Amino acid sequence: MVEAAAILSAAQQVLRERGAVGCTTREIAQVAGCSEGSIYNHFASKDALIAAAVGDRFCAFPAHANALAERAGRGDVETNLTELAHSAIAFFHGLLPLLGAMVTDPAGMRARARALDAQGHGPRWVLSAVGDYLRREQALGRVRPDAAVEGAAQCLVGGCLQQALLGLVFDPDLLPLDDDTAATDLVRGLVHGLRPSQTSNQE
Repeated sequence: MVEAAAILSAAQQVLRERGAVGCTTREIAQVAGCSEGSIYNHFASKDALIAAAVGDRFCAFPAHANALAERAGRGDVETNLTELAHSAIAFFHGLLPLLGAMVTDPAGMRARARALDAQGHGPRWVLSAVGDYLRREQALGRVRPDAAVEGAAQCLVGGCLQQALLGLVFDPDLLPLDDDTAATDLVRGLVHGLRPSQTSNQE
């Protein structure tokens, strides 16, 4: 019997390649290598499968963001945030096509979003994790004491989301920056506004 994980993976692939409109249980079954009926051994409906596929994808990045806090005081802030930005852009590239399936059902989308949030996944948890990291660096004197860390977290995650969204909509050669450069420049611009001044270091 095909496991639920294989069906979830197939659903994510079909959603990325065909979008919500072209995503059918028949297509998912073909990719998963199972019968269409066997999908319902694991999921009550196509809607439940799509919700699970999106939720499964949502789980990956918050864990990465949470791990960032443990790097406070190690390496340097710019390098740590740049690594996160690279991961965030890649994450959003995979997530955005899946979110399209949720947007087509606004009422269901909010219910799924609340369920994801209750499990510790979703945007506020990512922003909280990045903010926690920056506050730890702030306490160590590696981020300006007057820096608005929540706003900085919004700028970083939002900038990564925008880069991924532009890449989804436009051809790569129409983008102002490639993903790697965007991640580097986004963090560099942010960190120069967070870095303690020489005066702060002397105090």
